[in-house]
Amino acid sequence: THTAKVRVPPPLVARSRKSFSLDLLLCNRNATRQIQHNKMSERRLHEPKIPMLSKAERSQGGRSVRRPASVPSKKPSTIDLLAKEEEYKRINAELEAKTAELVRQAEQVMSDQNEVLSKPISFHLDVDIEDEDEEEDFRNVNMLESSVRKPTAKIRFLKAKLCVMQEELNRLAYECNKKDDANSSLSTNIKGIEEDRTRLQKTTNIQQTQIEKHRTLAEESNRKCDGLQQEVTALQKEIEGLKRAQKQAATNHSAVEVRLNRALEEVERSKTQLSKIKQMSKDTADQAHKKIETLKAENKKLEKQKAELIVGFKKQLKLIDILKRQKMHFEAAKMLSFTEEEFMKALDWGKS
Repeated sequence: THTAKVRVPPPLVARSRKSFSLDLLLCNRNATRQIQHNKMSERRLHEPKIPMLSKAERSQGGRSVRRPASVPSKKPSTIDLLAKEEEYKRINAELEAKTAELVRQAEQVMSDQNEVLSKPISFHLDVDIEDEDEEEDFRNVNMLESSVRKPTAKIRFLKAKLCVMQEELNRLAYECNKKDDANSSLSTNIKGIEEDRTRLQKTTNIQQTQIEKHRTLAEESNRKCDGLQQEVTALQKEIEGLKRAQKQAATNHSAVEVRLNRALEEVERSKTQLSKIKQMSKDTADQAHKKIETLKAENKKLEKQKAELIVGFKKQLKLIDILKRQKMHFEAAKMLSFTEEEFMKALDWGKS
């Protein structure tokens, strides 16, 4: 039995080990960059945003505008931002956990590979050419090659898994940025609606002050009418007294004819004054009536405008509710599409 020395080629694991370490280093760098990017986006959420000035505020040259006390604070928008911030933190924590798991698996593979490489493998094998020993020696060589190839397949699997996780991380970062843009646009819309509401509130306050002013004018006119009515009653009493005096003068006609003539003259003067006073009171009453009618018409007009403003405000509230519901449906649709994409990827991965 003569033996021959067969040289086994060096394993490909050493070369694949360097490439895998480089790929792992690149993936770790990408993961750290993505985590830093997510942290920067969280800091931007925490930073106070500079409010956009309206045209009226620009024309005022930066002067402070006092808003009425009835304007509510923007609590729903801050609550939404806090909820989204918590969601982003949760996503970042999941991504960090996944990257840590991948790094742990890669380290485990590297340690297993080091154990395989640390075992002494003789590069020169003495193989008998005899039929009985030949099959057993080739079986040992095949076992060595399969043991060397197994870690490389596992490394390829982990590389592919790491690439998929990197793509998922990039996609989640893109979705986070997209949601930030949507939140900024919604916040600008909310600011516009709040400005419209403050403007309408100012107009309603002005109209309320005008109504109060007209009410005070109506009360003053009523008081004047009452005074004129009292004067008329006093004059009527005086006329009754004059009539009584005239009757007495008629009974004493023979004795006090001169006085009677004077009394008649006084009566005539009082009658003329009374007619003038009646005409004046009538004119003032007509004017007061006209003013009251105009005030009533203006009050009706103001009430109608107030009702229209209330209807418009209710429509705006309904529009805000519809926009919130559309936003919720849009986010639900995004989440459903996200789960469908993960399910399809899982199916493709299972097929592969």
